[in-house]
Amino acid sequence: MTTNVQWLDAIQALRPTGVTRFYAQQPRSLTTSDLPAAWPMLPSVSRGEPLATCGDGEKVRTLGYMVAINPVNQDIPSENPETAAPIVDALETAFETLESTMIFIEYEIATSAEIAVAGTAYWGLECTVTGRNA
Repeated sequence: MTTNVQWLDAIQALRPTGVTRFYAQQPRSLTTSDLPAAWPMLPSVSRGEPLATCGDGEKVRTLGYMVAINPVNQDIPSENPETAAPIVDALETAFETLESTMIFIEYEIATSAEIAVAGTAYWGLECTVTGRNA
């Protein structure tokens, strides 16, 4: 059974192409040379429905993963497909590698998210990654 520490370690180890800087947690500040930058948020856990075929039920672990792309104040449109689309592709590939940590992986990538770091708003991607162990 995967623990919260193992789940967080696996997420922190992701290195999707197109991202310049990786942080173990939300950074205290960012500079444009750090962008695009990625980091995980705190994990949450719940116990799923006990199923007869899965023994004693399943643990469900969810974690947010943020990718800041550009500062909002630079008047760069939120929908910047030339920058975001390749990173979304790389995130999909990276999230699918998590199946070695958890049995079932689900993810959602919200484009055009506004992410705040140290009072500065950035356009970026807000991801939710969920893993389940049977």
